[in-house]
Amino acid sequence: MSDEVRSLYRRYRSQTFGELIGQEHVSRTLLNALASGRIGHAYLFAGPRGSGKTSTARILAKAVNCLTNGGRGEPCNECEMCRAINEGRALDLIEIDAASNRGIDEIRDLRDKVHFAPTQARYKVYILDEAHMLTNEAFNALLKTLEEPPAHVIFALVTTEAHKIPPTILSRCQRFDFHRASMNDILAKLNRICREEQIKAEPAALTVIARTATGSYRDAESLLDQLASFTGDAGVTLAYVQQVLGLAPLDATGKLVSAIARRDVAGGLQLLTQIVQGGADLRQFGRDLVDYLRDLMLVKTGNENLLDTTPDAIEGMRDQARALTIADLVRLIKLFSDPDVASGLRASAQPQLPLELAFIEACADAVQPAMSDAHQRAPISGTVVGLAAEQPPAAQTMASAQTATPSMPPTPRAAAATRSAERTTPASVSRPASTPPARPATSPSYVGSQPRAAVTPRPPTQPIVTAPPGSPLANVQEKWLTILETVKASSRSVEAFLKDCRPIEVNDETIVLAFKHSFHKDSVDNMKHRALVEESFSRVLAQPVRIRCVLAPDAAPTTGGTTAGGRTANPADDAVVKEAEKLFGAKVVNVEKPDD
Repeated sequence: MSDEVRSLYRRYRSQTFGELIGQEHVSRTLLNALASGRIGHAYLFAGPRGSGKTSTARILAKAVNCLTNGGRGEPCNECEMCRAINEGRALDLIEIDAASNRGIDEIRDLRDKVHFAPTQARYKVYILDEAHMLTNEAFNALLKTLEEPPAHVIFALVTTEAHKIPPTILSRCQRFDFHRASMNDILAKLNRICREEQIKAEPAALTVIARTATGSYRDAESLLDQLASFTGDAGVTLAYVQQVLGLAPLDATGKLVSAIARRDVAGGLQLLTQIVQGGADLRQFGRDLVDYLRDLMLVKTGNENLLDTTPDAIEGMRDQARALTIADLVRLIKLFSDPDVASGLRASAQPQLPLELAFIEACADAVQPAMSDAHQRAPISGTVVGLAAEQPPAAQTMASAQTATPSMPPTPRAAAATRSAERTTPASVSRPASTPPARPATSPSYVGSQPRAAVTPRPPTQPIVTAPPGSPLANVQEKWLTILETVKASSRSVEAFLKDCRPIEVNDETIVLAFKHSFHKDSVDNMKHRALVEESFSRVLAQPVRIRCVLAPDAAPTTGGTTAGGRTANPADDAVVKEAEKLFGAKVVNVEKPDD
């Protein structure tokens, strides 16, 4: 087949051991074996796709059958046998696609034919491509032949998944592991192809092609072939590469990471929208983002020599790495590498949504900029107030318990009024202090002629943390019910979760919320609800706020203040409760939050 109708990766396939790039350990070993006449009967070439495994097997077939070197060195590519192998007409080179010829019948046929002598060459060479696709029965049928083949037969098994090859096969082969090509090696080969093929290409475009190839020479050469056909005489430009491959702008990953470091949610979401509208492949962008975060991690840890990029790009990464800690980078890599994000990008009705949610979660979680103290963001106000703050006694309980006496069952009207009072009693009233109130003398109470059963209070809980007046924590506690109303306007369920917590500390711009139950804590602490709560806090307090959720089993819900609608926080003053007191002639003894 003429060169004019062959693809670039076939025309520029390595033809000698010296042309193998990045696989010197393989080429040197095979050349030394050829020079000493120690040729093995079975080889296993394992490694990533496009790294030169099948090309090496073909070069080995030419080297052992070359009429010029006598089978002891590099093939000449000029003799009749070398030309026949290069042109694909050599009868003694048998290439078998093990993916489509994987059964025991095909291996039995091979086993019967290996005993025939070569027609022209010195050795008959069998290349089994994708050898890991053979069935267990086929491998078993091949064992004896592979262990003791005829003297004129050489086997070369090629695979990208060596771990799927049975140990009994591995023990009968000389194994060579091929390395993934570096970006610099791929760039060097692409530049050589462009010179020889007279293809105009921008250096930035070739860099993107080399990076997209992910260590595969064949992928890079196929992309260059495709792009050269697409652009024609105009040349391969960066814009064309991004358009054809559906790539985001080169600086998009850096801009998104900067938005995370600044906690600029609005700017980051706008950037993601622009990427989507530009037609970029979001899955590829997600992979590029993880690669970029890994590069930043290497820069941060002083391993810049491991980066496969240009010096100018490394210099830009140094500036960005200063704004992030190692813990931040590790967390971000795990977050954007989450399989749920990748699967969501593929299956979601709105493909950008999983990436947007991951970005918001990255901003919501505390990314701590590595800045000096003089550049830290201003705190909310005042000093830190925590659990060590003054804790005055909680409000005293009202009235006393009544003595239980035998009575008739309550009337339907009375029972309905009691249920109504129970339903409308707010759950945000504090429980009694740790010291139980004294039980005064009982006195009978009647509704008509029916005595009322006594109400026995439950064991008290821990007192609520009360901050000094004017402190940041006191400011939060005073506005707590307004915060709950603001959250309720967006989500009733989140407001219900917050009723189980109390603010216990204000540290700079972070408010610590203590939850009694882990389910409520985890519900508020997830990606979506955390952002909603922080937005509500910031709106009521008129400044940026972050929250940190902790578990405190003895936590009691916060009370105080009035709601945004003016409703009183004391359930004893509620109109329905007042009506129930008048109806039954009773008094409120204690108010408790119902058990979950």
